Amino acid sequence: LTGDSQSAYLLRTAKYLNNLGHHIVLMNHRNCGTGYGMARHPYNSGKGDDIGEVIRYLRQKFKQHKIFFYGYSMSANAGLRLMAEPEVFFKQDFSTYLPDAAFISNPPINLHQSSALLSQGLNRIYEKYFIWGLKRLIRKQIKDHILDPKKIDLKKMKLKMKIKDFDNLFTAVYSGYKNAEDYYSKSSTYLKLKNISVPTLIITS
Repeated sequence: LTGDSQSAYLLRTAKYLNNLGHHIVLMNHRNCGTGYGMARHPYNSGKGDDIGEVIRYLRQKFKQHKIFFYGYSMSANAGLRLMAEPEVFFKQDFSTYLPDAAFISNPPINLHQSSALLSQGLNRIYEKYFIWGLKRLIRKQIKDHILDPKKIDLKKMKLKMKIKDFDNLFTAVYSGYKNAEDYYSKSSTYLKLKNISVPTLIITS
């Protein structure tokens, strides 16, 4: 969240895996990294279709290779949603959008619970860091005419607000959900994991 393909932890992961002999492709979510300014809607924890489209492109480009998806945090949950319910995003040929295997690290599979826990105790430090980064990103996108300032009330976006407040004001509105509750219900994957047929390893702490 608020990072891109040049985030330090991704570069460390890429270097480690590349040293083991794997080919690595780092993906930017919507309006992140080199794709900044190219999307009309934001990314979110349920955007499994974006990951699926990247996998489909890679299958066409590198036909001789197996494709493993390695996702962290928000991207990890989006990847799980893609594998658990591809029919939500694609009409047919699901296998072309799915990885051959997946490695998932710290996915917020229950978004209701995850957002609530972020607002408790020392987790608030982490939450404030996210809110600060998200507000800065939105201000920049308004300045660059990517977002319509008339649809966003920046006065309500205070540093003390919670992630759920932000999702109510921005994520849900711009992503086509009714509100944060609707977004969390449709994008959470903890009840859908049993539907995944792709070999998947989930690690969390």
